[in-house]
Amino acid sequence: MRMQFLKRKAVPMPKTFKMRTHILAVTLATAGTAPLADTVPEPRFPPDRTDLRFYFACNALAETRLPSFGEASTCGMIFERLKLSLVSQMSFEDFNQLPLRERNKLSLRGYRALHLWMDEHQKVVELLKDEVTADQIPTVE
Repeated sequence: MRMQFLKRKAVPMPKTFKMRTHILAVTLATAGTAPLADTVPEPRFPPDRTDLRFYFACNALAETRLPSFGEASTCGMIFERLKLSLVSQMSFEDFNQLPLRERNKLSLRGYRALHLWMDEHQKVVELLKDEVTADQIPTVE
């Protein structure tokens, strides 16, 4: 018995989809090439050391195994709170009430500020990393 395969007619992609895909690809390709000096604000104050320890513990956990849902939720919240603390005095609850676009802008600025801070304080970062283990993450189930 011979099987016949269905031949599908190629469906052209809508122009808007192609354009959005192209814009996304260009944005992702050039995101790392933007000069950070113009886009990264000076951190408002040093990041909270407890949050930094948890952030490094989350990284250590992710390097050893896949985090549970509770661990991933906690790590995500800690990371957002850490980034937010560097660029705004806004509470985490107020941050979550912002429109998505504004949250993304603040989050990106916070990410860049965090990495700038970590680059400038490598000794502190190494000391904190040495203090943590993956089992130090508080979980939210």
